[in-house]
Amino acid sequence: MKNKFIISAILCSALCSTLFSTAYATKARGAAMASSIHLVGTETVYTSPYHIMALDNFIALESGLTSATSTTDGAEGSALKSLNADSKLFLSIGHLDESAQSQRKFMNGWLGLTGITAYKTQQNPIEAIYNLKMGTTIWGIGGYYSSYNDKKTASSPSESSAGVRLAASYGDLKWKANIGLLNKAMNSAGAELVNDMYFNLGLRYSQKNMRYGLDITTWNAAQTLTGTTTDSHSFQDIIVRAVEVNKTDVGEYFMGAGLQQTTVVNNKMIDKKMVRTAMPIILGAEAKANDWLVVRGSITQTVLVAQSKDEVNYPVAAFTGATGATSDFTAEANNTVVAAGVGLMFNKIQLDATLKGLTGTVASQNINGTDLLAQVSAVYKY
Repeated sequence: MKNKFIISAILCSALCSTLFSTAYATKARGAAMASSIHLVGTETVYTSPYHIMALDNFIALESGLTSATSTTDGAEGSALKSLNADSKLFLSIGHLDESAQSQRKFMNGWLGLTGITAYKTQQNPIEAIYNLKMGTTIWGIGGYYSSYNDKKTASSPSESSAGVRLAASYGDLKWKANIGLLNKAMNSAGAELVNDMYFNLGLRYSQKNMRYGLDITTWNAAQTLTGTTTDSHSFQDIIVRAVEVNKTDVGEYFMGAGLQQTTVVNNKMIDKKMVRTAMPIILGAEAKANDWLVVRGSITQTVLVAQSKDEVNYPVAAFTGATGATSDFTAEANNTVVAAGVGLMFNKIQLDATLKGLTGTVASQNINGTDLLAQVSAVYKY
């Protein structure tokens, strides 16, 4: 009996270690590790579709709100299925895509200053991504769609969105493109949100324990009321990043830095815009506390370069870096953010959560019954 117990403990330890080494980047794990570009998992397949071939079959569930307002606070679920040795299919429901939500979040934040009724987020979105491996090259193609229309209400509030994803991996070099083709909405006040094409291009390169990334995002968003354009904005963001990832006997630690420039132009205000240049750094670690518990955390902050000039008065709720006032900073105010989380490994089930009391700009620094686990993610691998 004693020998059986010892053998079982060894097998369990080996299994838990294997699960840890292949822990998937869920929404909760990504939040705790500041969405570092080296992460691979159930959530990164949306932005990097070629990650699918590196994952085993799974069913993933993410906790969240039914009436979500951003890309991070909505409930969603996904599944991955191998079709054969060289192809896989990923299906998802409920995922709020960055191509639609970033524009709507921006406009809702901006228009909130004038009391305009908010536009709905994507309603009941669905998505599919297909991966095909040809030799050493991995190809990815997918698309998403959402639609909502309330015909009973006099103003007929509605929304619709659609887009495609394209990606390829050639070993250490990878590229990806997220293209929003349709993104329209009408609020209960009769105003209509009309967005031009959203475009995000990303490049990734791996070299030993280094990960390099370049991301370029552009979009235009406008609002019309009774046929007249009342608001129009153009957004561009460019960020270059490098992260060093080091493995240890019980986990990993990583550190990195980047250079980011964001430019937002108010097309209805001649020569008025916001320009921000920043150098964000990231430090993080993840380690086994025991065979079934993983503890993780990260810290982010801008250093050396943190300059911004806002001639428009863009609100904080519109996008990262906005201050909510006309401003001209040669050095920004404190923006240090610490995030933390835990991962529980039970056989083929991975359960992740962030530590609410320690995460974010309004952290209470408490761990108790009220401030404990948030953003719970569950993954079943089969």
